[in-house]
Amino acid sequence: MRKPKRIIAGLALSALLLTGCSKDLVADKKGNIVTVTIDGNPVQINAGDMFEDYLKSSDGLKDYYDAVYEVVVRALFNKEEQTTERTEIYNIAALSVNDVKEQAKNNAKGGGKYDDELKKILKTKNVETLKELEEKLAYDEMQVRLKKQFFDGGEGAWITNAMEELIVGERNQAGDLILDENNNPVYEGYLNNKLPYHVRHLLVKVGAANNDFVTGKISKDDANKLSSVIVALANHQDTFGLLANRYSEDEDSARQFGDLGIMNFTTNFVNEFKLGVYAYDALYNADGVMTPEAKAAKLKIPGTAKTKLDALGLDEIPYGAALKLAAVREIEKSDAGKEVNDGDAAFFPRNIIFNKYFNKHNIGVITPNEVNVLDEVGVEKAEFAALPGFKALPELGGKKVLTDEKGNVILVVRAGSAGSYEGIHFIVVERSALYDTVNGVTLKDYYTIETPGTAAFPKDDAGNDIDAFVNFLALDARGTKERIDKIRNEVKAFDPTINDRIFQKLVTYLDVKFHDAELKAALDKYLANQYARSQFQLDQDLDKLWSEWIEYLDQQEVARTDRLVPETYIDDFKAGNDYNYGG
Repeated sequence: MRKPKRIIAGLALSALLLTGCSKDLVADKKGNIVTVTIDGNPVQINAGDMFEDYLKSSDGLKDYYDAVYEVVVRALFNKEEQTTERTEIYNIAALSVNDVKEQAKNNAKGGGKYDDELKKILKTKNVETLKELEEKLAYDEMQVRLKKQFFDGGEGAWITNAMEELIVGERNQAGDLILDENNNPVYEGYLNNKLPYHVRHLLVKVGAANNDFVTGKISKDDANKLSSVIVALANHQDTFGLLANRYSEDEDSARQFGDLGIMNFTTNFVNEFKLGVYAYDALYNADGVMTPEAKAAKLKIPGTAKTKLDALGLDEIPYGAALKLAAVREIEKSDAGKEVNDGDAAFFPRNIIFNKYFNKHNIGVITPNEVNVLDEVGVEKAEFAALPGFKALPELGGKKVLTDEKGNVILVVRAGSAGSYEGIHFIVVERSALYDTVNGVTLKDYYTIETPGTAAFPKDDAGNDIDAFVNFLALDARGTKERIDKIRNEVKAFDPTINDRIFQKLVTYLDVKFHDAELKAALDKYLANQYARSQFQLDQDLDKLWSEWIEYLDQQEVARTDRLVPETYIDDFKAGNDYNYGG
């Protein structure tokens, strides 16, 4: 008959109270199943045939795993070096138990009996006695402190350098990831699992609906803002950060000079932005360091998405389109003052320019080209190419495109969600995650959690602090700590199976021995399945995002083929000629 989890945990607790004793708790022909070493003394747990049912189902095995987890956690806090922590834990639990007693007394003042009110409260907490409640509360606090010691280390902690391993994975002395029998990393760590990108942007909001691919309508002010920002970027009127601070309509990042912090696989950015950055870096950025296939695989770009994006290509927006947008922004009637097509704003010249050149949800760049009414690319104009913001990039085959003051390409995409971030995003990637070392700085050092100015902070060959994420902005001590905490919190939260990893570390630390081979194999398989399941879910979620974006681009392509108002119609508009378009 299957026993409740709390009975197993209770049995385990009894074992812990028998430190140094090898007496069987339950008679069993298999003998002792689990041994936990506390302060050098073996504590043995014999659960008998009650475990047999637990090994027959995943739910049952999880119940047993949770119970064993509790055993090893309690064993940790029974060690001598955890005496202070254990005392604090039980003091906190005792105070909470007293609060429950007071609550029962207050409830009884309404005419009930204290014992009855206490039983009601205990039932809601899934315990039967105050002692059980105290142990439950103590265990809850133990789990909190277990994680704190795991992540933060410090004096008296049961583990050191856990954060470094979480960041870079399990590596050998040569610095290479340790592989399992299937040639997969035993633990690849945050940097390899989530591939964090450090990104900035400048957002220009527009009034056009996000899902209106060809008849989007923007105001005169929208047209002026968009044109002015592109002109400022092309002329390097200031650094990208200062221009973002001045013009970006994403107020939070504008205060941080456009800095959006860390973007990874699970960051909740709109598809056009996040996936657009991945698409550029993997498929269009021909840097010669990695093949597009290798980069696409690393960024988990599905084959169908790669095929579509290869065919679509990197969008190229002529700089002349920004100038023309400003030139026609005021025109809402013909030269003679007639309302064309009954005053439908979709036919205003500024909206024709906006929809043709800017209202596109695939990632693009701005080129020093003059517009050509017969295509969307135009031809290079020497006057534009001479502007300081345009630079020939080897990774784009020598093509000149708009860059920031450091030579980073400025990516452009139309994106939005429910109006809040709906507009044109100008994006700069400060650090790609595809390469371990860029300009002599490793990914690990770039995302260091050390404090700038200290001996532990990574240094360049001259002995100076490297340029890293935490000192990217000139901040005071509080601001720097916040950026360090951003990295730490990212690492702490990245692994949904972190509790399982902590368990495995505890098993080694406490010298836990599983004497039953079947039980050990079942637990190992359970933990492996937990990790595999989390990776499968990550891949599935990413595939869904790629499918959604590609479907969106397909819809855009159909709409632009059939219904986009040609730029040649601007002359008809100015002449006062009504006209039809599309199907």
